[in-house]
Amino acid sequence: HPAQWVVGRGVLYHGPHALGLTPIETSDRDDSSIWVSLADLVWVLQPERCCEPVTGMKWEDVQAQNRGTPELDDGDVFSTDVATRLGSADITGRLGMIAGRLERLRTLAKYFLAQLQVISDLVKERQMNCILALQEEYSFDLCICGSSDPRLPTSIRAAFFDILTDLWLDRHPH
Repeated sequence: HPAQWVVGRGVLYHGPHALGLTPIETSDRDDSSIWVSLADLVWVLQPERCCEPVTGMKWEDVQAQNRGTPELDDGDVFSTDVATRLGSADITGRLGMIAGRLERLRTLAKYFLAQLQVISDLVKERQMNCILALQEEYSFDLCICGSSDPRLPTSIRAAFFDILTDLWLDRHPH
């Protein structure tokens, strides 16, 4: 996480703008959270297969675009100053040029995958207290969508499938 992180900051690791992720407009939420597409976050776990469907660019082109980018401080986010230094006019673009961006995405993607695996482990073997607590957040539809979305890496899809199996199929009274 950035060296400048302090208590009360709006993001734990890197905000969506620092990662070049496009926020999704949501009208059904009352909070001030910024939502992004899961596919935009996790494609880096299997870039050869997922890069083009998610970003619209071939993986080789993304690598070439990010190669040779000047090193920035961990705390740098997209700004006019950064865009000027990088020679990029599109500071909110999906694949903005920023040093370490792909590594930051990979770190968060691995973290998210680990969270899914923990959720699956919590509800294994019909742990009803955990099942009842988590079934609202991880609905049947959410698990089906996560396990069948072809834009997601196979490891993420498998983790959603494990949650689907452990939370919704292998449970009392089945």
